[in-house]
Amino acid sequence: MNIAKIHVWKVPVLLYGDLADRVLIYIHGQGGRKEEAESFAEIATNYGWQVISVDLPEHGERKDNGEALEGIELSNIRLSADATDEQVAEWSAALNYPWYDRICRVGEESMLVKMPYEPLPEDNFEFDEESRTITAYVGTAVDVIIPRTIGGVPVENISYNAFENTRDYVHSDMETNQKEGDWVPMRCVILPETLKSIEDSAFTNCHDLETVICYAPLETTNKGLFSECQGLKKVVFVNGVLHMDNYLFNFCKNLETVWCKNQVDRIGIQTFGVTPMERLCVNAKNIDISAFAGMESLKEIHIRGGVEHMSLGAFAMLPSIETICLEGIDPDVMEDDWANLGNSNLTILVPEDTSDEQLEAIGRKFLSSMIITDGVQVKRGTCSMPEDPMPDIAEMLSAYGI
Repeated sequence: MNIAKIHVWKVPVLLYGDLADRVLIYIHGQGGRKEEAESFAEIATNYGWQVISVDLPEHGERKDNGEALEGIELSNIRLSADATDEQVAEWSAALNYPWYDRICRVGEESMLVKMPYEPLPEDNFEFDEESRTITAYVGTAVDVIIPRTIGGVPVENISYNAFENTRDYVHSDMETNQKEGDWVPMRCVILPETLKSIEDSAFTNCHDLETVICYAPLETTNKGLFSECQGLKKVVFVNGVLHMDNYLFNFCKNLETVWCKNQVDRIGIQTFGVTPMERLCVNAKNIDISAFAGMESLKEIHIRGGVEHMSLGAFAMLPSIETICLEGIDPDVMEDDWANLGNSNLTILVPEDTSDEQLEAIGRKFLSSMIITDGVQVKRGTCSMPEDPMPDIAEMLSAYGI
């Protein structure tokens, strides 16, 4: 019988049995003992019940500690300090924790990192309280730190047109009546953890934008969020993002660094299209066609393990590519889309323990997609690209006096 100890608002609680949709609560302390609760649980769990055992106030472990159980929130629930990773995962799932967080053990803090910077005054923004959406930035500051709340209401969304006054159409390919200097040359934007959604292309054509620090654990970036931000250099997703949607960094011609906390579920079409990076480390479950297409300077790309689907068309139009390192990817998850690269100098590196059968299968996939010209270009070896540590945000922002 599984036994787990958790704390609910500092109150110690014992959980008996496997996770179940039927629960019995055994309260003891006045005329009863937790040992009796365990005997009861041994019987009840055999019939598909889970049992929660808790002392009455001023009894057992709660003696001289009379907390109540009212007002329970997820943040007040803790597992015991010796809880296993499996138990943490089970309880996080059972309590519907969001993808970016998990239930804490006693002494641990939430995984969600909160924005530590002082935001701009609220009157820099137009805000719709009903939808909790910033609809316009009306300030003139070039370093924009978005507030968590406006008028006491959480800021959860940013509309497509919210940063219209920071868009530079003069230096884009669009026809415009805009004149030089008619926009706010925003250099840096910091997004708080309260944000849930940013509409498509919200920062498109913000050519002066150089640095983005995103504390919002976004489900998706939506399409073209930073596309054609030609001055963009550094982007950090502090709490991660699930989906890097189509055209996210398309034509960001000065992009140097993109760091994300987690393995993303999907990298979309042209996510990194026509960006100048020479080396790229990718940690994603799904990689769409043309995801890296047009990265003319890219020499080395490292694909971490855990890929569930990868279109080989992701590697189209990479004239400088020298090495593609595949970290334990099953050939069956590769879709042999037409890439027409035909690079005879390209090496496909796979782990040393790759079987002969897998080696041949990977070679066939890359050959049929016209990425390589000979199956011997697929070799066992070790990729030299190290794990990327989280960038020093304080150092990055010091350039802006933040």
